[in-house]
Amino acid sequence: MPRWSIPLLSLALLALTAAWAPSSGSAPEPVKKSKRVETAIAWKVQPATVVIFMDGKKLGTAGDVKQTRTSPGMHSVRLVNGEDETEMDVKVNKGHVLTFTFEFTDD
Repeated sequence: MPRWSIPLLSLALLALTAAWAPSSGSAPEPVKKSKRVETAIAWKVQPATVVIFMDGKKLGTAGDVKQTRTSPGMHSVRLVNGEDETEMDVKVNKGHVLTFTFEFTDD
């Protein structure tokens, strides 16, 4: 084995160690996973045939629509059950799922 091979090997190991060592002397910070914050309305409307409108747009029937993503703030909700209907404004807070519960009765 030639004499120069040991110093070259030492230089190569020194270079690898310097490349892997953190510059600040501390361990690197872990990467933080961002939490996805959902803003939505969960629908609990009866009977299943009620047609749900939000902000003037038809979403579908209560039996089919379970949850709707939306922006935070005030929203207009209209429910139509045959000839009966009701309308109200709801406030949805950022990062929350508002549970909207309503049941039409035969009174």
